[in-house]
Amino acid sequence: MRVSFIHKWNASAASYRYRAMIPAREMGASMNDLTADVLIFAKPQPEEVKEIRRGSIVDFCDDWFDEYPWYEPMLDLADAITCPTIGMRERLRQRGFFATVIPDPYEFAESEPHCNGSNLLWFGHGTNI
Repeated sequence: MRVSFIHKWNASAASYRYRAMIPAREMGASMNDLTADVLIFAKPQPEEVKEIRRGSIVDFCDDWFDEYPWYEPMLDLADAITCPTIGMRERLRQRGFFATVIPDPYEFAESEPHCNGSNLLWFGHGTNI
């Protein structure tokens, strides 16, 4: 069975690396091959509504359900739904959907959280502040 992660961005996006590229590499799956047997849509985009089909999994890593109208049909059409956190699973449950939590992988060696004075670094995208 051939599996492909579908993500329209590139490695400059954390969701591409954490929710598609790294899992695909670890599973031996491909990227963006719409002819694969199983498609895993990571951070679904509007044009992907027409590409989803039986055997598809949709991964929601951000709570944009009220802002992105294509999220609802992706939820309805998915055979399975995944998300990175218990909080996101709860948001999906509130909308009437069951999701399996698959935490983000590590890109680098794990270290303890730390802060030096008032200098903080956040690894998210500015649209999610």
